[in-house]
Amino acid sequence: MGVRHNTNQYILVPDRIWDGDHDVARSGLAVVVNGAEIKNVLPIEKIDVGQQRIDLPGCTLIPGLIDAHTHYMASSGYAYLGAGVTTVRDTGNNLNFILKQRELNRTNAGRGPRIVCCGPALDGPDGIWHHVVKHHANEDELRASIRENIEMGVDAIKLYASIDLPLLRAGVEEAKAAGMFVLAHLNATSSVDAARAGLDEIEHFSRCDVGWKEGTREENDFLTDIFLEHQTVMNPTLGVWDRLGRCMEHLFLYDRRREWVHPELLEIWDSIPYRRSESNPRLKFQAAMPNLKRFLLHCHEKD
Repeated sequence: MGVRHNTNQYILVPDRIWDGDHDVARSGLAVVVNGAEIKNVLPIEKIDVGQQRIDLPGCTLIPGLIDAHTHYMASSGYAYLGAGVTTVRDTGNNLNFILKQRELNRTNAGRGPRIVCCGPALDGPDGIWHHVVKHHANEDELRASIRENIEMGVDAIKLYASIDLPLLRAGVEEAKAAGMFVLAHLNATSSVDAARAGLDEIEHFSRCDVGWKEGTREENDFLTDIFLEHQTVMNPTLGVWDRLGRCMEHLFLYDRRREWVHPELLEIWDSIPYRRSESNPRLKFQAAMPNLKRFLLHCHEKD
């Protein structure tokens, strides 16, 4: 009797592979895939010659990319996959919509990336982005929303800009009592107070005030030491500030790749307030970029 091979298993053989663990891409390797799972990366001479083999000449194979801060749209799925993004973390959306999208992508990986979601961003009584943000007048309302989101099956809790320190403390306490990871886009609360209150992650360098200016070594050390002491994660999203600062440049306005962007997404891009405002806000972001990059490097070096 001949050997029966796994019909769900196949071998990918590109020219080069970068596995995320080495500094450079390497040749002479193959990837063993079984169904939807990568089972192994091994030298070509060790692959099973009886398995289906797919050669990828001229290609470099890399792990799936992760977008750790996005606001997902149904029209985004194919664009993410086309760019090599296989996992996204949605950090603020309509609760029922994003849970439905998460399930659709889970059952059909060809329609979009794996989604990790927070549901709506949970804010204080005032704020913006009402279609992806839920507002709360007091601590009891905020706690009730957190419990509702957890019961519905979100993966993390997102707090938003007008959350003051007492509300943030209540939100962190409620979420962590259920074992949930908590992130926030800060404005009313400083990054120092948020870290000390137990917040797990800060988005956009929000309220990391020293990072937005040319801080001294002592100022940078103070903030990074606070983050290290409380194990606070920073998700810098420098691309956001860079693009907001340069959103009127011809490089972006007349990029031929816009032809491949869904019209719904183009409409959102083109309606960004910074396109219509005076140049001062854009210049502010441009001036801050070198300082944010220096501070991010400082964080890495301290870690």
